[in-house]
Amino acid sequence: MYKKTILVAVLAMSSGIALAEGNWYVGGSIGRASVDGQNVDKDVAALLRDDYGATAVHSSSDDTDTSYKLFAGYKFNKNFAIEGGYADFGRFKASAGGVIGTPVEIKGKIDSYAVFVDAVGSLPLNDSFSLFGKAGAAYTHTKLKVSGSWGGFTDSISESDSEVVPKLGVGAEYNITKSVAVRAEYEHYFNVGDKNNTGESDVGVWSLGVKMSF
Repeated sequence: MYKKTILVAVLAMSSGIALAEGNWYVGGSIGRASVDGQNVDKDVAALLRDDYGATAVHSSSDDTDTSYKLFAGYKFNKNFAIEGGYADFGRFKASAGGVIGTPVEIKGKIDSYAVFVDAVGSLPLNDSFSLFGKAGAAYTHTKLKVSGSWGGFTDSISESDSEVVPKLGVGAEYNITKSVAVRAEYEHYFNVGDKNNTGESDVGVWSLGVKMSF
């Protein structure tokens, strides 16, 4: 009887939400993701030079990449919504090398994504334009692959990490029509990855997207 009562309550609430025309929305955005600089490439280069006596040491890193996001949400009123979705941060790379008798080269790449849920607070400035802030949590998955070559030998290792991290965001939205809006925002994911396996870093994402209400 208890389970039946809960089921009836949930179905009633779901039906009420479904009848609230214009409160559901979906969207997508594309932008640029970056990790906070930790000079991993320079640290590896210094290790090759100072501990292994490498010469002609060099290093490089690429800590930004294209990011995209798909999201959906429900707007309870003009000031509050719940939103969830999937964000792909792209790929970040670093490399270092030198000469220890023969050339040595070490390369690393990190791929990361997140599944998130946010509470969104909005401040309408007029009928078309509003500002918003968001706070939530994200389930992140990070994969690191490191490969190395020296004296004709090659080897590689892979590590991965999955965890829940906090996130914050701010942005602005402009309604083109009653059902279509454009959105610009910045989101910050904290402590993505693991210090001992994949490396840990904050990820910041600037994006521009479109939202459709129905």
